[in-house]
Amino acid sequence: MEVFREAKRIAADSRFGPNGRTAKVNDLDNQLADVCMIRCSEDIDGPRDETDRKSHNLVHEVVRLMLNEELFAFVVHGDVSATNNEAERSLRGAALDRRTGRTSKTVRGARRRTVLVSVFETLKLYLPKFPLTNVVEEVVDWYRTGESRFWKLRVSQGLDPPGSPRLKTLIPAK
Repeated sequence: MEVFREAKRIAADSRFGPNGRTAKVNDLDNQLADVCMIRCSEDIDGPRDETDRKSHNLVHEVVRLMLNEELFAFVVHGDVSATNNEAERSLRGAALDRRTGRTSKTVRGARRRTVLVSVFETLKLYLPKFPLTNVVEEVVDWYRTGESRFWKLRVSQGLDPPGSPRLKTLIPAK
């Protein structure tokens, strides 16, 4: 948590320019790498129980994010949020629907709903107005140009295309 708090402080500090922020991110990566290395050295024989396995997975995910330069993107890019709280809140209704059994009786239905909710919530963030006509116009434009709003956003942010979607791993499309 100390490293995260330091990253948030740096992100909020307007005295740092792009080069200074990049240098600070390198320092943060090094601090976190030290912590991860300690944990990895304790894990040489592999995870011993469920808690160890979860800790092991967390360390590997943190290292993956650091290597992809995604972990501290909010420090370098001011328009990136430090947390996913907003996204979590926007999906809360769908999660409550699933929990109470009002939707998704099959794996295929759950996958379809997950994709649709994600797309609609993202469109809601980026469309100036969100009536059905605007959503249909967005889909028609996507079909006509072959470029989705998500693709345009990724390009405008200078991000590499994603690898295999995690949803395919979690919920196969069968």
